[in-house]
Amino acid sequence: MKKRALEGNILPKAKQRLLIDGYSATEIIHITRDVIEMSLGVIELPDQTKVPGGRKRAIEFTTTLQFARNNDREVYLDWFNKCIDSGRDDSGIQPDYKRNATIIYHRLFRGSPGNYNTGSDLPPVRARLYGCWPSSLKLPDGDINADEGDGDCMLEVTLQADDAELESQKI
Repeated sequence: MKKRALEGNILPKAKQRLLIDGYSATEIIHITRDVIEMSLGVIELPDQTKVPGGRKRAIEFTTTLQFARNNDREVYLDWFNKCIDSGRDDSGIQPDYKRNATIIYHRLFRGSPGNYNTGSDLPPVRARLYGCWPSSLKLPDGDINADEGDGDCMLEVTLQADDAELESQKI
């Protein structure tokens, strides 16, 4: 029996989840994800000093998930199709193609920073992504011998977002 069959829920190992608004019943298991960089526009002044431009820059990151998990694949396929202008009628891109999403980072320790032995779990840290949409889907390659031919292939999705915000948790 393969180890994969015994592992069960990967979330305790992954330590994070991505929840997409409008697909609330879905808990997508992401295998890998690029770093999400929250950065400001920078203006260089004539004296060569730099100051913040006051606006955040748009974000792009890539995430990978199991191609064989029907629910996960269908969510991204449905979402991707909302961004396509089929050209068959005047409908164009669907008005709800942009979705907000939440990344939940589960804590690795128990208790509060001042007292790690309280036994109470701290709530997870959350980041909100605003105006997300998938700009590309990379289907798995055709190597039938990949990973012993057990169908363990990945779907790679590139997501765009207008803004990201880390939720504050005052202690």
